[in-house]
Amino acid sequence: MDDNSLAHLPEAIEKAVGRFIADFSILEGWLGEIVLEMSGLKIAAAAIFFSQLTFRGLVKTYGAFIHEYSNDTEILHLCDSTLPKIERINDFRNRLVHSQLFGDLKKRDSAFWMQTKAHQKKGVISSISDLTKAEIAKQCD
Repeated sequence: MDDNSLAHLPEAIEKAVGRFIADFSILEGWLGEIVLEMSGLKIAAAAIFFSQLTFRGLVKTYGAFIHEYSNDTEILHLCDSTLPKIERINDFRNRLVHSQLFGDLKKRDSAFWMQTKAHQKKGVISSISDLTKAEIAKQCD
């Protein structure tokens, strides 16, 4: 391996990250379409309004619409059990895209991710942990 090997991620990690981002994009589009449909707004008006929402705001809006307009207990239960999972996927996505990734020279299906945060009383806090292909794939299921 050359001296730049840390600058490259293992192919398995690159593919898993790409699949995760693609799946997340599909999820976000799907939620947006449902919220658009449920809002009853014209497409242009809905696009203006909903394009300003964060993903978390879109999820909360979806949940609010379901609870406001559905009387079906099965749909309400499905919504209540699914939304926390979607929020955990979003948390994983935020951690993934806001972390620095490093290749693991010993393994082909894992990397390290380093996350650095500013803490009001503790200053800068960094954490490094393993990131495996399996962990990324689990988020796509």
